[in-house]
Amino acid sequence: MAVLAGLLVLSTVAGAAPTSAVSGGVRVRPGDDWTLPGWVRPSANSGLFSETAAPEFGVGTRSLDLSWRQLQPDGPGTLDTRTAGLAQDMGFPPLSRQLADRRPFWVRIFASGSRWAPAWVADECGVEPLGPDYDGQYHLPLWNECVWGRLLALYRRVFVDEGLRADPRLRFVYVPGAFTWAEYDYHMVGKAAEQGLTFETLAGGAAHGRRGVEDRDVPAPPARVREPPQRRHRLPDRDGPRRRPGRALRPGGAGAAPRTFMMFSALYSSVSSSSEHKVSEQIELREGLMAGNRIMTEIAAQPECWRRAAGLADGLRDALPARGERVAVVGCGTSLFMAQAYAALREDAGHGETDAFAASEMPRGRRYDRVLALTRSGTTTEVLAVLDRLGGSVPTTAITADPDTPVSCSAGRLIVLDFADEESVVQTRFATTQLALLRAHLGEDLTAAIAAAEDAVAGPVPPELLDVEQITFLGRGWTVGLAQEAALKMREAACFWTEAYPAMEYRHGPISITGPGRAVWMFGGLPDGLGEQVAATGGLLRAAGADPLAELVRVQRLAVARASAAGLDPERPRHLTRSVILDAAPGGPAA
Repeated sequence: MAVLAGLLVLSTVAGAAPTSAVSGGVRVRPGDDWTLPGWVRPSANSGLFSETAAPEFGVGTRSLDLSWRQLQPDGPGTLDTRTAGLAQDMGFPPLSRQLADRRPFWVRIFASGSRWAPAWVADECGVEPLGPDYDGQYHLPLWNECVWGRLLALYRRVFVDEGLRADPRLRFVYVPGAFTWAEYDYHMVGKAAEQGLTFETLAGGAAHGRRGVEDRDVPAPPARVREPPQRRHRLPDRDGPRRRPGRALRPGGAGAAPRTFMMFSALYSSVSSSSEHKVSEQIELREGLMAGNRIMTEIAAQPECWRRAAGLADGLRDALPARGERVAVVGCGTSLFMAQAYAALREDAGHGETDAFAASEMPRGRRYDRVLALTRSGTTTEVLAVLDRLGGSVPTTAITADPDTPVSCSAGRLIVLDFADEESVVQTRFATTQLALLRAHLGEDLTAAIAAAEDAVAGPVPPELLDVEQITFLGRGWTVGLAQEAALKMREAACFWTEAYPAMEYRHGPISITGPGRAVWMFGGLPDGLGEQVAATGGLLRAAGADPLAELVRVQRLAVARASAAGLDPERPRHLTRSVILDAAPGGPAA
């Protein structure tokens, strides 16, 4: 069945398999053409997999199955490679014997079942198994931080300390949370909810799990700074093919081909992929996970992306604006608002005069020591037009997620943050990651900001804002740009009425729209007296003390929740594309 399922997925993607639906599945007719189109090329580390290798079906990767109990029967500090295991009525040879087989493999560790996990885990973590499931089995709550922490330590022991991740036969690691029969099913989550499990705890466990499985011990390749090739890069056709993001970790360095990855569906995926089983109505209407799982995954990755970006800042000094340089920063949409935030931060830090412009409005004739362009896609027409117009007259640097795009030829230097790229049209983690990089370059310690972002990912969406009809976002200094971005995120993803202003300008007219059922969300310190004035309107006020960039993460989550509640797709908003590519480059304003 696993082989057939793999073939069906492959053929559906290729669009080459005529089939007919029958009760219980899909019937393949004799003579059907299952070959892929000639233009299809397999990506690195792709292919079919099953529990048993089946070369006759093109499946060359077997499973290396283990149970947690067989690996650590006596305690968390041990690793037993010579004991056999058991799960789902399947017997598993010892790890040492399975590794003696020289064929490629993928790894799965059965962990949540009370008979699969070591007995000491429940005692040490003070948890009770949940169940029974439809197979009559009981499971440990993987969302519990202690349970997941002990399991994560096992993964680290096996793959890091013992070096299994460096084994050239390893194709990927399947981490708990997707095959319902292999870990837990939605019924288990429902039973936990009956016993007091809250959505916040479940979501927090999922976020903790996603952070945990990221391979932090492998030295990340540095963000790449490229010198441009001499040839000019032609703009792609508007509807032309585009390479998708999602590069795998490169343990061998920047030039190594992707070899392994970790597959983690987590609790978010397990809950959100079923419309029949919910912890509560919050899952469907409040968090919007059913429609926005991909974007929620991207949002949840931000703390780790920021941490990684901060670690790259020192190595990028030559490509980023130096202290004392007169700098212009250009971008469009979200990138413009990140440019505005950075410009204010840089000037406040005493690094030099810094202007931020929409790329289409970059003045001609002004003299700058460097122009910094922010462009996730690397294809935005207005940004490329500015860089091409400047030519070699001024040093230029672009920050992008995709090096194989026209910006690589238009900018003098290229900083590639491909680890923060996104599949969603709506920007979340790439925008904040480039700002985190720039903040670190200015000398900021982002430790507190990252911790606040982790809280924003794991904590609840502000419940008082789930039902308001309008929000006005306010900022001061660098957070004016964040307020603008917050308002844009709500408009893009949820088609929700928002406005944004400098906080001191709010009283000069915009306050008139605030009232009962509407809200004001302040980024940063609240001006004296403004809280009382908002209260007098009858509107709600949120003025949290967390790092403003972490507050933006909460706005992103609210946008997804409001979008899903309205029946909208927060990943693919109407009328929007990932990049704006115009037929003709716009002209800039007169000098």
